[in-house]
Amino acid sequence: SLLKKCLSEGYGIFKHTGKTVDVVVRFYEPVINLVKNRKWHPKQKVAKKNIDGKKYVELTMPVSDYTEITYHVLGFSPYAEAVSPPDFRKQWLERVDGVLKKFGSCD
Repeated sequence: SLLKKCLSEGYGIFKHTGKTVDVVVRFYEPVINLVKNRKWHPKQKVAKKNIDGKKYVELTMPVSDYTEITYHVLGFSPYAEAVSPPDFRKQWLERVDGVLKKFGSCD
């Protein structure tokens, strides 16, 4: 029952602390349909949105640790963006920057 409780409170299996925070991730074309129909977490919220004619899906769900969700956002690159909270977005951007520093840019 403890395992079930931990897995149902926050997304992922890393370092469950008992405290969760809602993260927001945006997914853009061409992965929108794949993402919006996926069951990420029992408490997830998925909203279809549009900015300047650009469609996206916004996923909000509770997490206890950013590790696993950061890997998933990176896995959907370049069609995914960590939006909030600010420390989650910062961790994601640091990972993206780390890839560029290690492997270089396309130029």
